[in-house]
Amino acid sequence: MMQRWLRCRVSEGMFSNERVIILQIKGSGSIEEFVPADDVQGEGHEGRVRVHVVDREDGPWAVLPTSYRKTVPVDEGQFAPA
Repeated sequence: MMQRWLRCRVSEGMFSNERVIILQIKGSGSIEEFVPADDVQGEGHEGRVRVHVVDREDGPWAVLPTSYRKTVPVDEGQFAPA
């Protein structure tokens, strides 16, 4: 699996070591998840989250750094430049 940065909206979490991300999912709206603060950069609409990427026939899927490793479909254009 390759590691990349995925653009998202970032805001404060309930605790100092976590953040809330809001992420667009390919073809089905958006989701909101809690992730470790160490896995995000930026804030607001200029944020990004570190994910592992799995390439499938239907396009890239991002493995989020949630406690249960939530996996979601994303568009290639959502990845931040390296």
